[in-house]
Amino acid sequence: MAGRLVSASLGLILAAVAGCNYQSKPIPNISVRECSVAVRGESYSVGAELFDTPKETEVSFNSKVNGKGFLPIYFMIENQGEGRAVFYGTGNVKFFDGRNVEWQEAGGALLASKTDRNPMLENMLAVNRVAGYWLSTSAKQYNSQMMEDFAKKVFPAQTVVNPHSTARGFVIFQKPKEVDGDEFKDRLKSSRAEIKVYVPQKGVDRHQLIFE
Repeated sequence: MAGRLVSASLGLILAAVAGCNYQSKPIPNISVRECSVAVRGESYSVGAELFDTPKETEVSFNSKVNGKGFLPIYFMIENQGEGRAVFYGTGNVKFFDGRNVEWQEAGGALLASKTDRNPMLENMLAVNRVAGYWLSTSAKQYNSQMMEDFAKKVFPAQTVVNPHSTARGFVIFQKPKEVDGDEFKDRLKSSRAEIKVYVPQKGVDRHQLIFE
């Protein structure tokens, strides 16, 4: 009887673990025309959208990341020209809130580390060693998959956009420590992002996108 109970418990654990795999969600395909803010260059357009609600962030990140102090900004670049364009993403975009305070870029790795599962804690809270092992293993796998997924969603430092092509992704920022949760949304009014786009034979264009 005891052996059957152990087997049954193990089966339930495995079923629970199987149901806890990280479920990747695609980057939304929001065109430049659908974005709240957009700018045009000579041969390209860039649109931007603040992901500042739980519903929006859960669509892409499986988590209400605003409540943890993070602000993903979605960018879409459309290259209508005959030559390549280069969008300068991670490490090159700047964001200032409505009080002209600059927010620091966070990156996908930091965001993932603040929304991941805790393997050690899940092991400690497990009903037995077998459950602890499987839950801990599941958490580690979940975190690894999430880290990889977030890395794919974030724009790298430079993204080459070929003629008549598009590129989309996020640049993620973290609120300053002095900004509390109640202030988060208010600080986004009249905020702005500063971006750079390089076009060969022309040079670097600098743009400001103002979020009303």
